Parts: sequence; C-alpha cells; structure tokens
Amino acid sequence: MQADNMEREHIYFRGQADALAYLNKVGAFKMEQWLKTLRSDMHRLKEYLHIKQSKICRKAAHGVDYLHIKW
Repeated sequence: MQADNMEREHIYFRGQADALAYLNKVGAFKMEQWLKTLRSDMHRLKEYLHIKQSKICRKAAHGVDYLHIKW
C-alpha cells in the first residue's frame, strides 16, 4: 500500500515538474514579469496624466485658454 502511494506521488510530482519546465520553455514566467512592468508603466502614465490635468485646471482657473497650450 505504501509503495503504491509513493509511486503515485512520484508520478504526480514528475508531472508537476514537466508542467513547470514547459511553462518556463514557452516563456510564461517571462510574461508575468512583462505584466508587472506594464502595470508599473501604466501607473506612471496615470500619474503623468493627473499632473497634466492639474496644470490645465489651474491654468483654466486663471483664465488661460487651455486649448492653445503647447504640450
């Protein structure tokens, strides 16, 4: 009975190792890093746009024609 369980565990963990090796081969883990970088870039873009929007609102409050602001 115990030998049966050991064999099943061996087959299971071998399958897990094969799956991880395949995911690594096709670059799935690199994709995860790419997504983290993309999220970081999106966060920086959101901050940049918020700053630009704040500047436009301040200029509009002071009577500046914000449609003719040079970007």
